[in-house]
Parts: sequence; structure tokens; C-alpha cells
Amino acid sequence: MAAEAKVVVIGAGVIGVGAALAIQRELPRATVTIVTAQLTPLTTGDGAAGIWGPHYVSGDPIKIRDWSQATHDFLQRLWMEGECPGIGLIAGHDHPEKALHTTVPFYHEDAPASGDASAPEEGKMGSSGSAARMFESSSDGKKMTESSQSGKLSTETPVSGKDKIHPELRSTPYEGKLSQQVTFYAEPSKFLPFLLSAFKYHGGNVIVANVTSLQQLAEYDVIINCTGLGSETLFGDTTLQPIRGQLVRVKAPYVKSFLARNGFYIVPNEDAVVLGGTAQLNDRRTEPDIADTARIVAGCSKLIPALRGAPIVGVWVGLRPFRPGGVRLESERHLVAGRWRWVVHNYGHGGSGVTLFWGCALEVAARVREILENVTASKL
Repeated sequence: MAAEAKVVVIGAGVIGVGAALAIQRELPRATVTIVTAQLTPLTTGDGAAGIWGPHYVSGDPIKIRDWSQATHDFLQRLWMEGECPGIGLIAGHDHPEKALHTTVPFYHEDAPASGDASAPEEGKMGSSGSAARMFESSSDGKKMTESSQSGKLSTETPVSGKDKIHPELRSTPYEGKLSQQVTFYAEPSKFLPFLLSAFKYHGGNVIVANVTSLQQLAEYDVIINCTGLGSETLFGDTTLQPIRGQLVRVKAPYVKSFLARNGFYIVPNEDAVVLGGTAQLNDRRTEPDIADTARIVAGCSKLIPALRGAPIVGVWVGLRPFRPGGVRLESERHLVAGRWRWVVHNYGHGGSGVTLFWGCALEVAARVREILENVTASKL
């Protein structure tokens, strides 16, 4: 059954594309298709600054730690290979704020030594390049980025005092020293097209269509739901809550490190510097707000005065798919065209899509393998 299985992933953001890639790696003879209403650069996360570190996410801290770790290792591997755009290391400062979950500490482990057998291979895009190597073990990188003072994973939660935010998401007043850390950045608008190309390179199919009913997917054996806030209408999940985020991009090449303080954050990307931001709960506006733009620029300029007058090159708004009960990563059966099909849900990552996507993708792939193996066994 696994060899003949047809698997469909709904959604082509970083969560959906990651899941599709992981399923291809776990089940190389299965046919994997992505069906999506929007492709990069029009997905929810394409405008995000892309700093690794969980924020605006709820749920089991152990799972969040493990998913974050796996994603960190995957990003490190892509970075070391040097072929995936939009990924790199960045240093900066932030200050501890009340997180939505109790963070389980991360600690450094030894990185692979020079010449270690686990070090990435050389090669270009192709049969021996990154697109192919992506299907090897992604656990070769072991050294975690972390706060140099606390040894704990940063949980950046930049919020505005005027935002209508859940009480648990509000930042605490700044006290004490800033925390210095080095972490990965991964700009979705740059690395997501690379991952989508790798998916196609390995035989993946992409269909641009709006899925309004599972009956549209009757030809598939397993359905992977990576629709984010779309799960409200497609699956009736009324617990989902959008957290509106607005960012301002400016030309400021002199900013080389990130800074988060007093509800504002500054993150240099490769082509611009991201100023943020907002965290407006249950606000579904997707158009930029002039007042938000002015507040963000003014607040960030207090942190780095040189930003006053920096040319604005773009303003972006996205709705983070927050779920108070945490990421929904589970399987259930649905009746589709008179036949029971398994649906694997993978949504509710809040503002942590870039941080969690590969760890969640690996769990999705494991669930799909288990489902197909059980179906095969039941036919024997």
C-alpha cells in the first residue's frame, strides 16, 4: 500500500511544504501532491522576519522543544551546505518576557568535528546536491544556538500595550540586563521557494486550487491538513484565533544585529531591516494600518535612533494561526466519497512556523507511514 499510496497536502506555506518533503523522504515510492490556494510569495509566512525561536505558540513545552530542535538541526544543515538562500546566523539582544509556555532549556552539544563522517557532503543542486541530500538524515548538526547568559531557548514575544492580546501573551515590564544570543534566521520568502523546488525535483506535484470540501480530494489515500486558519472553515475548529502581525521593512544596511525590547523588535534581513510589530488577537484585518506603521517606526527608532528617516520599502500584514490548545498534530478519519480516509492535522503553530516546521513535518511523515503500514497489514 505504501508504495502505491497517494498522499495530498493541503497548504503550501512552510508547514505544508515541509510536511510534503518529509513524506517524500519517509515514503519515496508514494505519490505526494500539494493542493493550495496560494503559493510563495503569497503565503501567510512569506513576509515574516524568520527568526528561529518559539513565540506565540501554546502547548506541551516538551513537544515544542523537540520540534524546535529538529528544525534547528535542519536549518543548520541547509546553512552549512550553503545552497539554500535566506538562511544564516544572526547575533542580537532581547530581554526575557513572559512566554506562552514554560520553555524547557536547551543546552549546547558538541558540533561535528572537521572531517567528521556526519559533515555535509559537497555538491550542487541535482542528484548529488542539496535537493537530493535533503532526503538524508538531517540530524548531523548538533550545536544549538542559545542565550549566552541563561542557556535557555529565547521566547521572543514582542507585543504592544495597545494590542488586544491574550493576557498570557503580554510582555512583562523590562527589568535587568538584555540577553545576548546567536540564532538562525530563515526568511520564508527566500528559502520556501528552494524547498518547493526540492519537492518538485523529487517528483512532487503542485495543484493551485481552493479546497472547500474534502470531497474534492476523493482520489487520495491520506490527507494532510496544513491550512492554518483555514481549518476554521474546512474542519470546524472554532478554537483558532488569528494574531495580527504588522511589520515595516526599511533600508538600513548599518543594522547588523537584532534587538527586541519594550514590545518592539528590529531584525536585519538580507535585503532590508524588519521593524515590528503588532500582536492583535482576533484582529482579521489584512491591510496595513497607518497608525500601526507610525507606532512601530517610532518605537524602533527609540531603540536605534539612526532608524529615524530610514526609507520604508514595504509594509506587510499576516495573521498568525494561534491555537490556545497548542499545535494540532493528530490523526483522525473522515468519510470522503463513501470511503474512510485518514486525515493528519498539522496546524496552529502561531508565530512559530519557521521554528517548528521540520520537527512537525517529521512527525507527520511518521504518522503517514504508520497509517499506510496498518492499512497494508489489514489487507493481508
